[in-house]
Parts: sequence; C-alpha cells; structure tokens
Amino acid sequence: MIRNIYILLLISFSYSTSAQWRQDNYSDTNFSNLVSTEYVDEINIIWNQDGPVGMGGDNFSIIWTGEVYVPVSAKYYFRAPCLDNNEYLYIGDSYVGSLSQGWNESNSYDLEVGFHSFELKFIEWTEFACASLVWSLSPSGEGDYITC
Repeated sequence: MIRNIYILLLISFSYSTSAQWRQDNYSDTNFSNLVSTEYVDEINIIWNQDGPVGMGGDNFSIIWTGEVYVPVSAKYYFRAPCLDNNEYLYIGDSYVGSLSQGWNESNSYDLEVGFHSFELKFIEWTEFACASLVWSLSPSGEGDYITC
C-alpha cells in the first residue's frame, strides 16, 4: 500500500527599514570619536549652547544617514535654514555641496523617483548650535524638511 505524505512548510521572515535618520554623534570635529547614535525623524535641531546628550556645546560633529524616497524625478534644491557652522550634503557617492541658509543653484541635484542614500555631515565649532536640512523643487519659499 502506498501512502502520500504531505508536508506543509511555513516560512516566515521579517525585515526592517529605518524610517528615520541615523544620527552618529562625535565628540570631535573630524568624525573620529563616536560617542553615541540616535534616530530622528527630520534634521531640524536647535541645541542652543548645548549639544547632543553627553557631548557639550562646542567642538563636536554629527553624521546623519538615511534612505530618502524621492517622489518626483526632478532637480531638487537643498538648504539649511538653521545653519550654525558647516553642513556638507552627499547623495549616493556624489557630493552636492556645502549648504547655505538661502537657496543656491550650486546646492541642487537631479534625482530620479525612488530611494536614495543621503548623508549630511555637520561640524560645530563654538557657541550657538543648530542644524537643519530642507529641499524644494524650486529655489524659493520655505522648502520641506526631509524625512526618511
């Protein structure tokens, strides 16, 4: 007599995508002494005379990284409305520029629809500290804070 045996195989898997910016905090200005990592929804932070927890208010640096979804293929303009010191933007392997508070043609980049790797490097030297990142399809208006 032949019997059929059926095996039901259930495979389960999960994956996680970060829906936030990863913020790596360094206690120096050359991105070499990592102190902590945290996650933020957008880059729009005012520390005033302080810095990230445990770092003091001067001479620190931060690298934000995230996968950003671009909804429309177009030229995008970038700026840092609250800019205390230096902010450098990279998309993929390309350097976009050192950001300014105003819209600037040199801080624009052509993007296609889809996810893109963004990296923003920030250096704080002294006194008041803040960092921000917005984008717009035109070099005017306020722009929108970028979320991952």
